[in-house]
Amino acid sequence: MQRSSRTIGAMVRTWTAATLTAVSVISLSPVALAGSNGTDRPIAGTCDTVVTPLNPGSNLAYLRIDLTCHLRHLGLTTGTALQVVNPAGPPVGPVLPIVISTDITYIAANGDMLHSKFVGTGTINFATGTAMFEGKESYHGGTGRFEHATGSSFAEGDASLSDNTGFFTIIGVISY
Repeated sequence: MQRSSRTIGAMVRTWTAATLTAVSVISLSPVALAGSNGTDRPIAGTCDTVVTPLNPGSNLAYLRIDLTCHLRHLGLTTGTALQVVNPAGPPVGPVLPIVISTDITYIAANGDMLHSKFVGTGTINFATGTAMFEGKESYHGGTGRFEHATGSSFAEGDASLSDNTGFFTIIGVISY
């Protein structure tokens, strides 16, 4: 079925009006998204980790985690995390559910520091020697351009119990 030129013209005008409206809204969005401490920006990236147990053999694990990351708005980033891992219940076979709390300091490529707190859940599978986790990371200040930073991201990752290395990804919004 062919459309008349009058119908096609009306569709083009409607599409053009919708496109112009969308462009207007998008061009205003930095102002609309600005947080009280700055401008909202996407933050995303990946981190490789090296885990050092601070109290081996205890039910409550304290870990030091050294980070090497590639994060949007921070560049090549290093950092340190201090993590507490609690059992969240009894094991189900070889799998132990866990609750995780972590204080993180990222050091951006230019030396500015960003502080965050991660809270999440996960599992340790003793049969495979792996841990998996996910949760929310909240940003709360730092130094330099991150002095009044706020925001949050979703983080998920895994780690090997045999070689104490891991990996995680984050995606969210940071305001500074």
